[in-house]
Amino acid sequence: MREPPREEAPRRKSLAGLLAAVSGHCPNCRRGRLFAGIYRLNRTCEVCEVRFERDHGAWLGAMACAYAASVLILGALATLLVLRWGLFPGIEWVLTGAGVVTVALIWRPAKGFWTWVIWTTGFVTRDGEQA
Repeated sequence: MREPPREEAPRRKSLAGLLAAVSGHCPNCRRGRLFAGIYRLNRTCEVCEVRFERDHGAWLGAMACAYAASVLILGALATLLVLRWGLFPGIEWVLTGAGVVTVALIWRPAKGFWTWVIWTTGFVTRDGEQA
């Protein structure tokens, strides 16, 4: 049996909604789960029934956020490695491996962040509800 949805959070830039989305919960009610699997998003929130994805290509922003965060992290890592050990043989393999791990770890929080962004702008709504 479904719980009755509680009062919807205001669509403004709230820290609680951001933290909920980055941690994998619905930014609208902060109780439903965003993800159905490791990387697969639920179609709707099981608590408040907002639809997370309306259009194809809605996640290009999440890709850009994940890419930007990964570039910053790898840039910092490369700087630290070069300052500590210089340009050593195999640094490209260390950075490649770190890049794969970084992208794998950053994707869910980046997708949660992007869900929060599109929620605050009114694109994440219940079916039939006007944005």
